[in-house]
Amino acid sequence: MLSKEVFKKVKSLLQRDPRLRESDAALMARIWWNDLVALSKDPSEMSATEFFVLMTDKKLSSYEGITRGRRKIMQECPELRGTTYAARKKKANDVKNQSRDWNNHII
Repeated sequence: MLSKEVFKKVKSLLQRDPRLRESDAALMARIWWNDLVALSKDPSEMSATEFFVLMTDKKLSSYEGITRGRRKIMQECPELRGTTYAARKKKANDVKNQSRDWNNHII
């Protein structure tokens, strides 16, 4: 089940910063940065070990929850989709059609 808190974080960031609509990595980094600040940690002064301990202890938002939230938000709010969304959908349809054509030639 999608956490309402994570859903709110993701939606708020997608509304405020269009660059985050294009990259899961950028969205993850921003959310984890904000999570660390909320824990009174300075992300620029942390070691990777400290970060991974917090992640393992579930003190940071989960990757799966964030990406699930992003997908749900983009499904419900098309205006929050990135500019590459349409291009990715078109490419996926092109590949699907090519694979159908390829299968017809084999049989």
